[in-house]
Amino acid sequence: MNEKPSTPASIDELLSGETIAAFLDDAFATEDIDKIADALGIAVRAKGVSVIAEQTGLPGERLEASLTKDGYGDLSFTEVVAIVQALGVRLSFEKVGTW
Repeated sequence: MNEKPSTPASIDELLSGETIAAFLDDAFATEDIDKIADALGIAVRAKGVSVIAEQTGLPGERLEASLTKDGYGDLSFTEVVAIVQALGVRLSFEKVGTW
């Protein structure tokens, strides 16, 4: 599964928790780290970099630089979880495949 997550038509569409959750869920479903980082960046910019920076304690410049398809390696898992929480959503998991 490597499809691109559907980008909302406007930033305003990403202002609700339900829409952000669905958008990020689509990105995580691709299993493509570049697409996930890009989607997180789009969601952060929609909510406001300064708002997310304040809530997470991360510098806004770092958020901007890290949440692109080329900068994702700059964030720890703890920081990604903090960003997701600041967006008002949470990570969830489901079983895929068999083992």
